[in-house]
Amino acid sequence: MSTSVCQQPAPAPSGPEIGPAKWTQFNSPTLAPGKRQSPINIDRSTCLVKKHLVARPLRYEFPTLIENLEMVNSGHGWTVNIPPHIADKTALTDGPLTYKYKLVQFHAHWGCDSSCGSEHTIDGHSYAAELHFVHYNSTLFSSFGEAVQKDLGLSVIAVFLEIGNKKNDQVEKIVKNLKSIKYKEEKTTISEAISLAGFFPEKKSYFTYEGSLTTSPYYESVTWIVFENPVTVTVDQIVSMRQLMCTTKAMENKESHGLAQNYRLPQPLNGREVTYVR
Repeated sequence: MSTSVCQQPAPAPSGPEIGPAKWTQFNSPTLAPGKRQSPINIDRSTCLVKKHLVARPLRYEFPTLIENLEMVNSGHGWTVNIPPHIADKTALTDGPLTYKYKLVQFHAHWGCDSSCGSEHTIDGHSYAAELHFVHYNSTLFSSFGEAVQKDLGLSVIAVFLEIGNKKNDQVEKIVKNLKSIKYKEEKTTISEAISLAGFFPEKKSYFTYEGSLTTSPYYESVTWIVFENPVTVTVDQIVSMRQLMCTTKAMENKESHGLAQNYRLPQPLNGREVTYVR
């Protein structure tokens, strides 16, 4: 399965076409492209295997259930923000990471149909969507804002979403609230308790490399951890995400733009190492 079907911006539900190529018209300005951009296509045949990472398993600590999380339409899609008192109870460590990282938010990227939507691809294979769990280096920096532009400042866990017959219970808690944040800058509170563990695959093998944010301003500050195995969601769950708008409600009768897709295409590897950890 490839991204060929949806590489061009998809028609918006109302208004002109909108996709990654046009994001800069509606969001913050971009920086000049660098040499460590994300996402990438992960070529299994060129991945390295490092024994010390196998002996140093990735550790991720977080509360079992998290209640009353705020979700916002960022203009890129939906984002669930983690408040500081909850972030302080999270810790992403070990594996490829030298420092401790705290969770600050998670969000999703998707495509105009189920043949595409994930930002990373594996051997050219795309999934319908991709979740990103964004963490900042709390050992070296006091906040996400301080860390975001710095080397080793961020770590992002990526989880592929694959279409199947069974709804993901945690994704459904997101989906049920999307009508409340249809337009950019709208916010809502998710009353149901969220279980972060429910977003992750049972098998925790992953790929890791040094890259960037996949939305403007594309800072090259991210250690990526891309889980190999997908989580199953239904078509209806992804379709609900495509109904969001990247413009405010005030623009509804003027120049409104839909988020039928919001993913960035793979960027050049430029000689970077990609490591596989089973």
